[in-house]
Amino acid sequence: MKSTFIFLFTAVIALTSCGSHTTESLAETTPISVKTKTVAVQHGAQTTLASGQITAAQSANLSTRLMGHIAQFKVKVGDRVTAGQLLVEVSPNDMMAKKEQALAGLAQAQAAFDNAQKDYHRFTALYQSKSASEKELDNMTTRYEVAQSALAMAQNAVKEVEGHLEYAFIRAPFSGMVVNTFGKAGDMAFPGSPLVTLESNKQLEVVAAISENAIGNLKVGDTARVKVSSAATQFNAVIKELSRSSKNTGGQYLATLGIHEASDKLLPGMFASLEFKTSQSKDQQSHVWVSSEALIQRGQLTGLFVVNEDKVILRWLRVGEEQEGYVKVLSGLSAGETYVISATQPLTDGATIRL
Repeated sequence: MKSTFIFLFTAVIALTSCGSHTTESLAETTPISVKTKTVAVQHGAQTTLASGQITAAQSANLSTRLMGHIAQFKVKVGDRVTAGQLLVEVSPNDMMAKKEQALAGLAQAQAAFDNAQKDYHRFTALYQSKSASEKELDNMTTRYEVAQSALAMAQNAVKEVEGHLEYAFIRAPFSGMVVNTFGKAGDMAFPGSPLVTLESNKQLEVVAAISENAIGNLKVGDTARVKVSSAATQFNAVIKELSRSSKNTGGQYLATLGIHEASDKLLPGMFASLEFKTSQSKDQQSHVWVSSEALIQRGQLTGLFVVNEDKVILRWLRVGEEQEGYVKVLSGLSAGETYVISATQPLTDGATIRL
């Protein structure tokens, strides 16, 4: 009886073991349902994306050539001004003293010239009547010419001082809006240091930063579609200036685009996104694109499952930019190949699939 029980127990274990292997074998050979796509190739036009900022085409940082205390700001940030309007006044005390000195020198030179001129005319008449020698006339002529030169120098000195005094009164060079002021009344103003920033909103432009990979595809005259989210507006803009050096711009190339579609919603400083449609040159290689949802990330590696008859093979790729849900494949995949974008269960390399 005991031996019979042992035999039955052994038989049950054997049957259970066989059933387990059968289940695993079925799991390994059951095809996995997948959805696939065929590799797309980019031909002709390609898209270049960039970011930029709305700026005023006419902008100026206004400063003085004098060193002195700021007497008064005539405007504040946000004020609209007209060309020639007084914006800032710098105390011209030192320059006023120089002007008084220059005027005194001018009066002295004028008096000397008037006296020399009278003597010259008198000696000219005496020489003609044979009452003065030629030597005496030459002396009077020299004195007259020296006095004339001294008068001209004194007049120029006054003009120079008056020219400097103009910088004590900073005026708007064009009509626009005050967007910034620097300092306050009583502060010291230094030559060349800005006191007011003025911008004109009549003509706006977009200044965009272009990457080194895209700069070769752009040229002056190309059109971009510009989107300004904060103003809820889109418009076309044309490249009018394109820098070919990134030495002073942190590795980015600056492009300036003119805006021809006026909008009251646009303001300088607003962020803009740009999209350029450019033609691909003949010597540029066409790239393939795959759906971003198909990509698999494992550490720093990027890959996807490629269909090979009824199985899938894990293929590692070198990828580039992403645009609108698709990623550019630089190497590792060819046009016409089919890849998996989704599966009913996790895939492994060499797994059997069913479309």
